[in-house]
Amino acid sequence: MVLTALTAFVLLLRTTDFVPLLRYGDSNSAANYQLAANYPVMAVGGFGGGDPAPTLEQFQRDVTEGRIHYFVAGAGRGPGDSSTSEGSKITAWVNDHYTAVQVDEVTLYDLTSSPHNRVN
Repeated sequence: MVLTALTAFVLLLRTTDFVPLLRYGDSNSAANYQLAANYPVMAVGGFGGGDPAPTLEQFQRDVTEGRIHYFVAGAGRGPGDSSTSEGSKITAWVNDHYTAVQVDEVTLYDLTSSPHNRVN
């Protein structure tokens, strides 16, 4: 049986306690994860991916306080997205401080692990 990234993620969630997740991209992408997993999923960047919500500072605070456990990076960015958008800043921060795990074509970060600083 070949598992899709979404199926693999759902199986991961079923082996853990309640796990909040953020998905960088549009709300349609996030909705697929939420419906399959039956767990809350928020689209970073709002409905279209280009809204400044949450801010990098709010995201960092939520991670520190244990409100966000996983981050899924990937395609599906909205029309308002750019390298200076909050979503891009969040993705860069996560990439610089956490280890990525590839599941099929999806990049998943466990934000409950100890953060590190990458040397670029």
